[in-house]
Amino acid sequence: MSERKVYKVFKVGLDGLESCVVFPKELRVVYKPNEWAEGYRGTPLLAFSNEKDARRFVERSLIPSARYEIWECKAEGVQDDVPWVLYHPVFGDDVVRFWNGKYRRVAMAPPPRGTVACKRVKPVRLVEKVEPLPF
Repeated sequence: MSERKVYKVFKVGLDGLESCVVFPKELRVVYKPNEWAEGYRGTPLLAFSNEKDARRFVERSLIPSARYEIWECKAEGVQDDVPWVLYHPVFGDDVVRFWNGKYRRVAMAPPPRGTVACKRVKPVRLVEKVEPLPF
């Protein structure tokens, strides 16, 4: 499987780098630099095709009180043109059925610009730390 460069926005959690938007917790993936990660039961991991779209996502979509990091990553099994993403909490098995095209009774939305779906992702270089806004 060929590798491709993508960019991923991570929330900095207690266990390390996590996907920044994940519901429910069983779908949570903890990433480690220079190690491959895969999604829950083969579901895709979402990333961005370019750094500009990753930065735009941070600026427009995230909770300002959390810490985030943008990483350059290697990815395998990259799919462009992701038509929909889930935006409402669902059960893990519902997400598996959604990505397999067998479940449509969930809240969907168009993905942020530049979203790609990846079979595997490996963070390789920290691009930027995004600190929480002071209150």
